[in-house]
Amino acid sequence: GTAPTMWALARSKSYRVHVSAKSNDGGGFAGGRTISYWCFAPSLAMRELTFLNVRSILITSGTLAPLPSFSMELGMKFEVQLENDHVIQPDQICVRVLGKGVSGKELSSKYGRRDDPEYITELGNSLASLCTHIP
Repeated sequence: GTAPTMWALARSKSYRVHVSAKSNDGGGFAGGRTISYWCFAPSLAMRELTFLNVRSILITSGTLAPLPSFSMELGMKFEVQLENDHVIQPDQICVRVLGKGVSGKELSSKYGRRDDPEYITELGNSLASLCTHIP
């Protein structure tokens, strides 16, 4: 194929259309649909900025490292980069998994429980309780 055809094919494979049923506030089906158009290739958006002759882009985050792979994913070279060490030392971190909250109810964040008032209350009460013990 020709270069423009190959480019169009590569671009089309980077997008997905998703159709989902609309739900009402009670979680039931409302009868409508939502159509979403998702791009899974950030380099396409960055390429558009390049075509628009954007001269400067400032990207900040605490989770972009390592920068070379991030630069490759965006499909562009960064002329100026600043990457700092973590400000939190390993001895300042304590990771724990809590299966139950302060009143003994299950703390499960699976999708189906995200709007469950009992879960939200238990999570909130547990976090509030933990905050009284964390310096």
